[in-house]
Amino acid sequence: MRVAVESMSLLKIKTESVNELKAYSHYIIMKGQLAGCLIEDGHIATQQESEIAEECRTLSSRIYKQLSVCRENDIPELLECYNIIYRIGYKRLPDLNFIDRCSAQVFKAWKNGNREIDESVIFDIVYPLVEYMPEKAPGEYSEAYNSLKNKWLTTLQLHYYFPDATKAENYRRLAIIMRLDLYKDTEAVSEADKRRWCDCNQLSDFSGIGTNILRSYRSFISSLYPGLMEFDEQLAVDNHILLELSSRPELHPCERQAFALALRFNNEHLTQR
Repeated sequence: MRVAVESMSLLKIKTESVNELKAYSHYIIMKGQLAGCLIEDGHIATQQESEIAEECRTLSSRIYKQLSVCRENDIPELLECYNIIYRIGYKRLPDLNFIDRCSAQVFKAWKNGNREIDESVIFDIVYPLVEYMPEKAPGEYSEAYNSLKNKWLTTLQLHYYFPDATKAENYRRLAIIMRLDLYKDTEAVSEADKRRWCDCNQLSDFSGIGTNILRSYRSFISSLYPGLMEFDEQLAVDNHILLELSSRPELHPCERQAFALALRFNNEHLTQR
């Protein structure tokens, strides 16, 4: 299962638009993963790794500038790109205070009524602090965490999916739920519940599925291993999704190439497990 992969250059990104920066970021992250840039074992960087790192340093500066002027609902994905791009470029974490300020800006916009910001985005912001550093979590983060989790679980118990959400958001929420250890603090959720929700939301034909939905569905599928799906099955489904996404004409060329590189990574690395 192979698709053509072209070499892209940051020079082709002529504007500072959010969509282009995200698309190129996804491409260079996958290119870096294939080259070994994310392997932290003390190895000496190859020439290719060094070139990618240099490009990531330039790209991280451009993303940093965009984060100060873009819309709040564009921040989360751009910030995720910045986090990884910076790590590849500088071999260290970015300024965590800057990350926290950007995340707080998104949370405040959501609290003030910006419903272009999805609930899954807010949960991803509050969950790490509430779960792992509760002493540092603002009270409103804890309130949002508990409110969203309880509402989501109640909805799933009634409907097995999220009728109030778009299909893409439905799969993003499911991906979060499938990864959470829900059994430690509630007896209302069982392994059978997760299996039921999983079975009721799986797709069999990807050709007619919208691109944004399919991208979210990929996150959902990745969340099913190891508890609800065997590795070989999860990999086969992921490859099928990547093959479909790498041929979508509406995607930015860099985005298509990123999916093609992800497919190559799966075939060259994960199949060797």
